Amino acid sequence: MNESQMKTLVATVDAGSMTKAAKALYLTTPALMQRIKSLEAELGFSLLIRSKSGVSPTKDGKRMYEAFKAALTILDEAKNGGGSAADRERIINLGVWWRIPPSFREALEQLGPETTPYVNCLSLTPDEIPEYFEKDIIDVYVGTRSFALEESGLKFTPLGFQQDYLLFAPETGFGKISDISIDALAPYRIYAGSDYRDIPEYREVEQVKKLFAADNVIKESIFPEKLFQDCLQGRAVAFFRVRIAPTQVDFADIPKGLELRPMNWPSIAHGIYAKPHAPTFIHKFTNQVARATA
Repeated sequence: MNESQMKTLVATVDAGSMTKAAKALYLTTPALMQRIKSLEAELGFSLLIRSKSGVSPTKDGKRMYEAFKAALTILDEAKNGGGSAADRERIINLGVWWRIPPSFREALEQLGPETTPYVNCLSLTPDEIPEYFEKDIIDVYVGTRSFALEESGLKFTPLGFQQDYLLFAPETGFGKISDISIDALAPYRIYAGSDYRDIPEYREVEQVKKLFAADNVIKESIFPEKLFQDCLQGRAVAFFRVRIAPTQVDFADIPKGLELRPMNWPSIAHGIYAKPHAPTFIHKFTNQVARATA
């Protein structure tokens, strides 16, 4: 679990309403509901009881609410209390979808504690990114290069390249297919994650354009718990984007029972987005991370 999940539960219990909590957190109600579901799946028990009058915590939910509220208080004191302006300047609010990319974590480790600021990580969907930048909720976002984000005026600093792999259960048989065609994928729900038109490297690739035009392709971001479960049950396959390095490919976080098959598509640039006129220390930080991943 992460800080954004803790804040989501606390805000929902405090508000007694998912709609009110979503508004306070600058989320859509479906996005907030999905975060609660994701947290419940991670913990293994229900957190909230819904009724016509709103929501209230379950017995386990109340216990987690109290623990999360105490933890968030400690985090706020650590980030904001008693430090100098220079110390507070070292806090960077980082936006990611699902998790911090391994290459980014490795870069922070290389920079070391004296150079690395405190990184407050917030998990969000791609649709939320422009609004979160506009409201100064996040300072930087780490993800795939995007036409939409660049057209919104954000500055992109490249960190490296990623490749799409097909994620599937072995019994679906894709490991034995020499060419993964649109016809072979037709019987399955395909979790693709984004429209090809938002990815510069895919925009003119006919194979990719044809596949994304298929009716069985889900272009919205899907939470990993559902994605993995549907793939494990053989109901779906997914495009899983992994880092390409000179000596290794990062297959982190793949559940047992699933396999990966590389797609014959161009590699995709990923990196850090920030506002062009962000404070100097943010641009200094993005440049340091870029050099560490070079």
